[in-house]
Amino acid sequence: GQPAGGTAYDTTILLPAGLVSKEVKFPQFDPQSGMVTCVRLCVTIKGIIDTVALQNFSSSAQNGSYTYDRTDQVIGPGIITPLTSTANLSFGPFPLTAYDGIPSAGTDFYSRGSDTVLTRVLCVNISDSATITQFYGTDSVSYNYDVNASAIGVVPGGSSSVLVLSSALVNFHFEYCTCPASVLPLSVHAFNIKKLT
Repeated sequence: GQPAGGTAYDTTILLPAGLVSKEVKFPQFDPQSGMVTCVRLCVTIKGIIDTVALQNFSSSAQNGSYTYDRTDQVIGPGIITPLTSTANLSFGPFPLTAYDGIPSAGTDFYSRGSDTVLTRVLCVNISDSATITQFYGTDSVSYNYDVNASAIGVVPGGSSSVLVLSSALVNFHFEYCTCPASVLPLSVHAFNIKKLT
């Protein structure tokens, strides 16, 4: 007979370039505090290209380009199918002069700094009572965030080299939908419970 409430946790993590996996933990729900009716998890992903560089090693001017492939994935309790974001992006063409013998400099070299290339929101709502049991306790539940990114550089008329550094800024919003514990009158000795919703 009491209105449902909620307990929410909100955290943002940075996965810097070179780090491909991160564990994120949230407190379990203490069963002494009431009952969990659902668990909600929303993950907001900002995929960032920190640095990209493309070098033309050809003896003639070329147009360079690159493709960027990225997969971000969240797995953990209550997530039957991993929450997944994929991106396949193309950049270019960039005019590059003939190789001047000095790598990573000059007009035969293209580079670009930090650029947020995608923002995605992935959510899951867990309401199955058998699944919700794993969220009760006094410890924590753990989720794994994984990112896999790569780039392929293309200089159609010659050889090239490409470098890409990627990172992610990820916000986790984790929420318990709860019904608080309620004290029954002393005169109630036996009762039946029927779940309405």
